[in-house]
Order: sequence, then structure tokens, then C-alpha cells
Amino acid sequence: MSAILGVISLFSIVIALVLSYVRESATPRLGIVVMLCLLFSLSGLILSLFSGKDEDKLQLFSGIGLALNAVVLCLCGVILYYGVI
Repeated sequence: MSAILGVISLFSIVIALVLSYVRESATPRLGIVVMLCLLFSLSGLILSLFSGKDEDKLQLFSGIGLALNAVVLCLCGVILYYGVI
């Protein structure tokens, strides 16, 4: 589940960035999409950390989810940083 949330978040934030670049302005709707990606990424990060503790589960997908959600969190941080400047 964390890998799926990571893929959805990364895909949505890339689409939002491309649309804001093409339109040359960010709309409030795209800002809401980025904030939802932030929430999805946080929940996916928590899920990947908790699923990584189980020895019975395959660790590959929790690692993929952890990496994807960390990338989305960093992208959200960069977007917020450049939005403040």
C-alpha cells in the first residue's frame, strides 16, 4: 500500500508541476493537489515504516514505498520553499 501511495503521489505532483509550468501560474486547485500529495506521502511513509518491521512480509515494496514517499516529501518541501521566496 505504501508503494501504491508513493506512485500516486509522485505522479500527481509531477502532473501538477507540469501544468503550473505550462500555464505559467499556479492555481489554488494545483496547490490543493500538492497538499493532498503531501498527506498521501506522509501516510505512505508511516505505512512503509511499520511494514518494514514485519519479517513475514516482502521488504522490497516497503523499501520502494519509503523511497517514493521520501522523494515526494522532498519535492513538497522544495515547492514550499520556492513559494515562500
